Amino acid sequence: MDQTPPDSGKNPRPVVKAKVGEPIRIQWMFTNVYPHKTLQNVVVHFYIAREEKVGQKELPDLRGDDVFLESAFDMDFKPGAKAGQRNTLRFDAPGVYLVRVESRLTQSDHEHFSAIDLVIEKGKP
Repeated sequence: MDQTPPDSGKNPRPVVKAKVGEPIRIQWMFTNVYPHKTLQNVVVHFYIAREEKVGQKELPDLRGDDVFLESAFDMDFKPGAKAGQRNTLRFDAPGVYLVRVESRLTQSDHEHFSAIDLVIEKGKP
């Protein structure tokens, strides 16, 4: 877990490696830890996008063709509420990808996110 600003966070991202064609399961969960505060109209945004290199500081442009997967939803996030998603996917070409889930519009001076760099290597799974 990390927080913005800056957009890329304060901590280095972990790196996970996988092979082309290998099934990859990604699961994430957000929890509202405020015991008495409902966060209204919070956006939870998840995406996987191609990067140029591991540890890249600039976030990818999500308007281009480099987005592998993206989902978002808005909700009233009640105290103790959880929101999550699980995906199983395969990559058919090698490359470096940013996997990121983030909060948006929490009416705070910062947002939270979690991210990893996923390196897809050539070879059979």
